[in-house]
Amino acid sequence: MADRSVRALTNIGDTAASSRVLHLIKVAEKFEHDPDYRARPFFKNRLLNTAIIIKHRLRRDELDLFKSYKAVATKILVPMDRRDLKCGARYVFVGQQHYDSLIVDAFGDDLRAGSPDRATLDAIDELPTLDPFILREHLARRDIRPAACYFDISQADLDNMLVFVRREIAPLIDLTFGKTSELSSYAQILVNKILASDLDGELEPLRQTLKLDPKQYSEGMFCWKGFLYYKWLVNDIFVRAIAVSQEIGAARAVGRCDAETRDQIRELQGKLGEDVFNACEYIKRSLGAYDTAFKALTQAGDPVTFREFLLTSPQRFFDLGESLAAIQHIVSFWRYRFPEGSRVLLDPYEFHEMLLDFESGIPPLEPQAQASMALQATG
Repeated sequence: MADRSVRALTNIGDTAASSRVLHLIKVAEKFEHDPDYRARPFFKNRLLNTAIIIKHRLRRDELDLFKSYKAVATKILVPMDRRDLKCGARYVFVGQQHYDSLIVDAFGDDLRAGSPDRATLDAIDELPTLDPFILREHLARRDIRPAACYFDISQADLDNMLVFVRREIAPLIDLTFGKTSELSSYAQILVNKILASDLDGELEPLRQTLKLDPKQYSEGMFCWKGFLYYKWLVNDIFVRAIAVSQEIGAARAVGRCDAETRDQIRELQGKLGEDVFNACEYIKRSLGAYDTAFKALTQAGDPVTFREFLLTSPQRFFDLGESLAAIQHIVSFWRYRFPEGSRVLLDPYEFHEMLLDFESGIPPLEPQAQASMALQATG
């Protein structure tokens, strides 16, 4: 069936991945002759491996597709025509009612419960974002390791993040080893272990200090890694988000359209700017809760506060990732279409669809405000 998600994707050009979109068609087009792509596909099922996967904020009329409430779902889109997304697509949500039969009807017996591809879809559904770094690390924890071409992460970005994390955890190095001339080598070792997909025995003393069982520790360490990554990412994202939201607010549609659509465009422009600002403030407060807990550990010698943070970090990580994914999606989508300094000319109906897509991805303010107060109370 035709779907607004697909219509919006027709404007994203050659972009293969973002925090909300895993565009496997684009990966296939670019890397179909790459030996690593052929040896380590994301999905073994060929049709699924050329689908489009989206983190989709459910609309009111979609909530009853699920037995229990959820705000964000993983949507699998199969375009009618891979070369022309305007033709629409068939789609299924991971975990929706009658999912077992729907996914097998769409992709065949390869997607029966217990299959490797189902396990990969389940792992993707556990995340609030399709950010390449977070997705790659999350899958690796489950020993799912698709080819590197699926994750658009430059070595320069990885190196910069390592430098950032090394600086961030320096107080923990001091606490663990004491200040020493060998700090840099200790830091490098600990950073590599924290960022490793498989936790080894050398970090066992940290687990014992925090009094976490192995499962709690594994989940907490992954979320800790995610918070460090997000903290490294946000400064640049915030600057770009402000610039992009101002451009969107000032943009004007060119061409004929009905009065109702024009009114909705103006309303969405104003609301989007406010919602982007509120989401950025929520992200800052969430990261502030992490800073407070980490300082309690490293400056006050209080492992209990950091332990409590790690125990609650899966939900905090999900909420933070959901908000950041929405901001990243708006920035990357808009900036791809309109590089800095370019002239913004948009058809009214295209602009309307774009604004609806942006607005639908941002978590509502009320749950964010409640979560922020809870974070501050525990911080």
